[in-house]
Amino acid sequence: MDNQASSVVSEKKEFATRPASPDRKSSAAEANVLADLEDDPVKSKPAIAGFDPTSFPDGGPQAWLVVSGAFCCLFCSFGWINCIGVFQAYYQTHQLRAYSPSTIAWIPSLTVFFMFAGVSLVSLTEDQVN
Repeated sequence: MDNQASSVVSEKKEFATRPASPDRKSSAAEANVLADLEDDPVKSKPAIAGFDPTSFPDGGPQAWLVVSGAFCCLFCSFGWINCIGVFQAYYQTHQLRAYSPSTIAWIPSLTVFFMFAGVSLVSLTEDQVN
């Protein structure tokens, strides 16, 4: 049994052995919890009916290619976002030195907005198609 399962078991045992306060009566909910404690703690019920997280199929090499391609895209995108200050400093000292920094800041801020704004449209389209 792994550490997480053993901690759950110990928490359940602690709850089961905890004395009830004398000023209240045990409820039906407590009786249900105590009845559940008798079950095997490793065989947990899914949180959502009909959903078993261990039954996901393995996508194989094609799925891992998708994951690696997404990583490469995000690596480049977020790397560029982290360098926005460097680009703005370059623009201020070279091509756009006649403009104020707040005016130049519109360039990267709009670029980032348009880079992420398409995500909602693409995800809605993808949900409807598939």
